[in-house]
Amino acid sequence: MDEDILNMQEKLIKLENEDRKADQHRRMAWVSMISLVGVMLFLFTPILPIERVTALDNLVTMFFISQAGVIASFFGSSAYMMVNKT
Repeated sequence: MDEDILNMQEKLIKLENEDRKADQHRRMAWVSMISLVGVMLFLFTPILPIERVTALDNLVTMFFISQAGVIASFFGSSAYMMVNKT
């Protein structure tokens, strides 16, 4: 009887940890999407001169690629987990 209770508690802890992990992944993807949109909007404002935007071209490109990688890995891992659940 005590062993069943311990097994049930372990399963509950494992489910809680997986839920927290999924929430963190979701937050990372949202922050990445929001930062992509924010940087894009900032670059289109007249605040920055075109020379500065041109100088930051390589940095902005790497930023977009890395943020898109975070988003893609979130969607990929979500799809992979859904396939493996069934």
